[in-house]
Amino acid sequence: MGFMFIAAGIALLFGAILIIYDVMKKKKTSSEDKEKYIPTTQNQIPIDNIRNGIIKLRNGGYRVVVEIPSVNTELMESEEQDIVLSQYRQILNGTEFPFQILQQSRTVDISEYRKLLEKKMNESKNNLNRRLMLEFDVFLSQLIKERTIMTKKFFIVIPYDESREIKTVYATANGGKQKKKKKSKVDEQAQKQKNLAEEEKQFAKASKQLLMRAGTIERSFRQFDISPYRLNDNEIAELFYASYNKERSVYQPLNNKNPSDYTTLRVKTGKGVSR
Repeated sequence: MGFMFIAAGIALLFGAILIIYDVMKKKKTSSEDKEKYIPTTQNQIPIDNIRNGIIKLRNGGYRVVVEIPSVNTELMESEEQDIVLSQYRQILNGTEFPFQILQQSRTVDISEYRKLLEKKMNESKNNLNRRLMLEFDVFLSQLIKERTIMTKKFFIVIPYDESREIKTVYATANGGKQKKKKKSKVDEQAQKQKNLAEEEKQFAKASKQLLMRAGTIERSFRQFDISPYRLNDNEIAELFYASYNKERSVYQPLNNKNPSDYTTLRVKTGKGVSR
């Protein structure tokens, strides 16, 4: 009888040890998963990537951006203003696809210009030129203190959205527990290659349509001596950077830096180690 009690006690102790081990293993796995997942601001931005001047959105849509040079109608006569409005009306009515007109106001940073002016002033040997440049620099300094110098840019955003079911290789939480067949590494690699091929096929199709639409917009404006142009990758990145960082973009611009150079989402420091 005593032997049975001892055996039962050993079994309970062994079972408790297994339960504790299983709980500790789950906690370790959960902490490792949390460490792998790095929440970033980039996850909140609806842009998936920018390639060849084409924006791919997270919802599967594609966009291309065309910048339209501004026309100062305030300096025109009333008849000239009517002609310009009539031309714009003709372009809008002749476009058969949807588009978005974007206006962006930016604060102009003239610090670099003032440095260049100071350099030219120091290099000049003509006293009259130096005095004129000095007076102009004082004027700029006073102008900045009194008001903010702004510039406006105008863009046409052309969309391409194909009505289709978006396939993804990532598992999404749907509130229910489903048993999924575990795939081998070979199957996962084959599925990954298939998804990449489908994505390239869809990108090529969207690129063809968007380039045709952008060309239509460009030709329409060139008929009226206005030369629009399609933004490249760096210019699109700068556009979004200025949109999300209105103040910082003034004193910390991208300066045509390649977005692909930024590969690290965050810098993590440890004990004497930075990585």
